[in-house]
Amino acid sequence: MPKIARKDDQNTTGGKLIESGCAGTVFADFKKVALLNCPITPHEPFKSKKTHQPHKNAKVNEPSPTVYAEFIQVVRVTSSNTCGHTVKDNDATVYVP
Repeated sequence: MPKIARKDDQNTTGGKLIESGCAGTVFADFKKVALLNCPITPHEPFKSKKTHQPHKNAKVNEPSPTVYAEFIQVVRVTSSNTCGHTVKDNDATVYVP
């Protein structure tokens, strides 16, 4: 079972989950829980070449199918992003299906 994703957790190329896409009142291990459509900081594209621009408007688009926070599905490790990357492993102790 994957771990829950939270503010500042990263995708596979280092893009971080941004607070504006996180729950305001739900925390896991003292960090705000990330929600469906959580924006991600700009990061490198699939092929990391210095000439490529970072992905600038990526969001998480594959949440947990059964776990909600503030009536919105939560993000978990392995959730896909609109840019094609996924949320990578973190140090959370909370697991979600």
